[in-house]
Amino acid sequence: MCVRAETDKRDAYSPGFKFADWEQKGVPLRLKFGPGESEGHYVTTARWDIPGREGRGSISTAELSTAVPAFLETTQKDLYNRASEEFKSHIVQVTKWEDFVPALNTKNVVMTLHRLTEKCEDEIKDLSVKAKPDDDTPEDARVPSVGVKSLCILFPEFTMEEVEKAIFKD
Repeated sequence: MCVRAETDKRDAYSPGFKFADWEQKGVPLRLKFGPGESEGHYVTTARWDIPGREGRGSISTAELSTAVPAFLETTQKDLYNRASEEFKSHIVQVTKWEDFVPALNTKNVVMTLHRLTEKCEDEIKDLSVKAKPDDDTPEDARVPSVGVKSLCILFPEFTMEEVEKAIFKD
């Protein structure tokens, strides 16, 4: 793994400002090497994805060349796993049209069956545009009003018998 490092020598800014500035730029790992670290032969580390003391640690300067790539691999794996879990938690399986639009309005990915025909896709798109949320649902300006884009993905969870229960039948 190739690792690039930069030194922030800007004297006009406080360390806190510099830390925040680099985190906003998306730098995954911040290394601090000051007078205290120099005496102790270590580098203080801070991961941007774990706030507070839990994201901080230290690495011996002798182990720096092997520990930093391992640190970055761990960070990448943790971020991927967290994003994957978050995505999976927003997949909702729907079998009735009444549940379809409310599931979308709560920012979920809706998994349902349809007959894989253009007519079925068009009907889902048209009806999802016309559907109005319940009166007690707060209106969100960011919810798209252009209709649902269907993705034909085969899911092993469904059997051919379940296809008979598709939302729309031709």
